[in-house]
Amino acid sequence: MSNSIPALLLLATGFVTLITAQQIITRSDADQSSTAVRIDLIDDIEAFQAANAGLKVTPLEQTKSNDVRQQIIYAQGQRIAGDSLVSTNSESKQWPRLQDVTMNLSYPASGVGAVITYVQVIVNQSSNSGKGYVIAGGIGQRFIHLVIEAHSTSYFSYNSQIYGYF
Repeated sequence: MSNSIPALLLLATGFVTLITAQQIITRSDADQSSTAVRIDLIDDIEAFQAANAGLKVTPLEQTKSNDVRQQIIYAQGQRIAGDSLVSTNSESKQWPRLQDVTMNLSYPASGVGAVITYVQVIVNQSSNSGKGYVIAGGIGQRFIHLVIEAHSTSYFSYNSQIYGYF
């Protein structure tokens, strides 16, 4: 089983890194499970896909809120009897000007993870434009790599939950 992450993701185990055009913020991830997350700017998902030729991109289901603050829920799979929460992460970032933001989320950060049954990423942003993809692994596998895009937003906040069983 190959769960290699594209060279674009240069992440250290146990750390979450937020990348923006202006600054880099790294924080210890000791209080959360082993999920690697990187938020950065990607102009074009097709160009990203072309640069990472081996990726299979699978769109995530999307549910949008009617609230002034935009909340988009990306999900795939379903909970099953005996599964449990195996990973959770959250982070927030804001900018003085509108940004196109792409978040890369990988589980597990290293080693072998649980068999994944359900993935949910709740995103809050200032626009209602965004997309989510599974680009490696997925439901029924022991790893997953997600890409979440938010377009023309002045803030980006997410909370991810991954359920599975060992």
